[in-house]
Amino acid sequence: MIGGKSFTSRRIEFLYLRSNSESFHQKLLSHYPLGAQVQVFYNPDKPSEAVLKPGISSGGWFLVAFLAIVLSVLGITIFVKTHSA
Repeated sequence: MIGGKSFTSRRIEFLYLRSNSESFHQKLLSHYPLGAQVQVFYNPDKPSEAVLKPGISSGGWFLVAFLAIVLSVLGITIFVKTHSA
């Protein structure tokens, strides 16, 4: 409750990579037993934006790095093609 009002969020992390792995979900759920009190991190300006784990996971960083590499290669390819005449 924040300011006497309840909020609900379904997010674990801000950049959550979904998985079909049962072992992944069992490990994740082991950190949050049913009925346990947990610490929640939320945006004070918009409390409905809440997560259980702040920051970005290692899988999230991998995705960001992969996209950065792909976009860099694409940008260099376009630059070379347009400037090599």
